[in-house]
Amino acid sequence: MLKNLGLTRRNLLIESFELDNPDLKYVSPNTGRTVGVINSVNITATKKRNDEINSDWKKAFQEYTELHIDKSDFDLQEILRNKRRRIFYSRRDALPDYEFWGRNDLWTIADTIPLLLNLNPEVYTWNKIESKIYDSDKDRDYVKIRSLLLTAVRANKFGSWTRSLIEYKSIHPITALKWADNKKIVIATELLDKVREYHVTPEVVSKDGIIAQLRSENKELLSREEALKQNSMLNLIPEKLRTAIDVYFECWHELGDDEKHPSNDEIAMVCKEYNGELSDTMVERIVLITKPEGIRLGGNADENRIKAWKRKSKK
Repeated sequence: MLKNLGLTRRNLLIESFELDNPDLKYVSPNTGRTVGVINSVNITATKKRNDEINSDWKKAFQEYTELHIDKSDFDLQEILRNKRRRIFYSRRDALPDYEFWGRNDLWTIADTIPLLLNLNPEVYTWNKIESKIYDSDKDRDYVKIRSLLLTAVRANKFGSWTRSLIEYKSIHPITALKWADNKKIVIATELLDKVREYHVTPEVVSKDGIIAQLRSENKELLSREEALKQNSMLNLIPEKLRTAIDVYFECWHELGDDEKHPSNDEIAMVCKEYNGELSDTMVERIVLITKPEGIRLGGNADENRIKAWKRKSKK
């Protein structure tokens, strides 16, 4: 049956079959090699082993051919192209070295294109893609991203560039990932993680956003600085004077127009609560110095002040 196949058709079937069955090999009887001393025993053993290998290969290939014998040469070529594409993009070294490319401070445009497709730049170069007559989704994505990137370079999105060396234009990984994010290109998580590890996060942050964030942080720092200054100043004030200040704010500050004045005994009680170690003489002095100007304690109460006095902290 194999002899009746045309040469082109037979070759198409053989290549397609061997792509599906990489473990099966065919050994030509004319190229059998002997090991060690060349004698009739070695030659016979080698030919016998070759015959066994070829028998398995021919049997499997015969069954494969019967499944595809009704297909035209055009159909076989399409099947073969699909298998080549699948194998081309599923090599052991198809994925990029995330650790290496994540640590890199610069990527060329030629490197960036396959990296954005989660492909190894050392394997999937433009020359290889262009030279293959493939038409898979990966091929189309490669061409589209290459076109978008080169257009961005020509538009000076990545700085100055040289026409003859456009694909060797270097850009920072963060810049490349920001550009890809802006173009809605899905980036491999492994690559993002490594870039984050060795660089800053590739999230897109506008200039206005950065300025607003810095202003907010600066405002918070100034507020903390002011609080520290106030605390430092209070620590320099003698303890008894601090007590007098506290008593003034507790008893007199923001006193209502219709509110009665505190009595000496009420002010003295507040003094003792703030500092229980004060002597009676010191309490009397604090009562006097905390009294606002023009206020006279004792005597008849003002008719307009009808509300009972309350401590500020109790209002």
